Amino acid sequence: MNGILGVTLQSMQNDAARMERISMNMANALTPAYKREVIVEHTFGDLVQAGMNVDQQASSLEVVTDLRQGSFKVTGQSLDFAINGNAYFELSTPQGPVYTRQGNFHLDAQGRVVNQQGYPVMGKNGDIIVRSSKPVVDSNGQFIEDANGESGGLSVGSVGQFKLVEFEHGSDLIKTGDGMLTAREGVWGAQSKNAQIHQGQLENANINSMHEMVQVMQTMRHFESMQRITQGYDEMMGAAIRKLGDVS
Repeated sequence: MNGILGVTLQSMQNDAARMERISMNMANALTPAYKREVIVEHTFGDLVQAGMNVDQQASSLEVVTDLRQGSFKVTGQSLDFAINGNAYFELSTPQGPVYTRQGNFHLDAQGRVVNQQGYPVMGKNGDIIVRSSKPVVDSNGQFIEDANGESGGLSVGSVGQFKLVEFEHGSDLIKTGDGMLTAREGVWGAQSKNAQIHQGQLENANINSMHEMVQVMQTMRHFESMQRITQGYDEMMGAAIRKLGDVS
């Protein structure tokens, strides 16, 4: 019977972990390019194959990031960008390169394209430095200016191009916060050949609020059912102890 109690208590802990992820998803429903997280619970067979025992059930939970692309929204801002494809923008940080799909950029005092935290967005040849406050960017991610630094002039040329990076597996990346990810040790991305840039647009979070609400209700009902089983077990044990007392 202790095994039954352990299973119900572990299930309640799993539900609490699932609720934590659902709450995080809903809190970031308006965050550009946010990728929802889900809890995956491995089956007993998976645990046996991995060599785990009953005392290691906490390891049966895995947090998985849903990397499906979100829809696009038009902002009309010349320094807002959305990526159509599986690629990422590369940012330069003191800790090394990081990656993001949040394309709400701006220009710093040096004219570099930077993200909201001030990290430079990498181009194929280093920092992207533009002279126009409203640059024109084509679908390949090239920044185009005329000789006077104004966009759309007659004599035009590329002053930089986004470095778009792809990874073979979604698990190659680790979330670090603020919409940024780092590559796992020993993993290197490749420059994307097929991704396209949409200027004046941002990618929405890939979160369906209605779906998340359904998950909340299902998780709460499951938690309550496990709670009732635990209470029933406790009452049964109490009754058994009282009967043992009467016998003695």
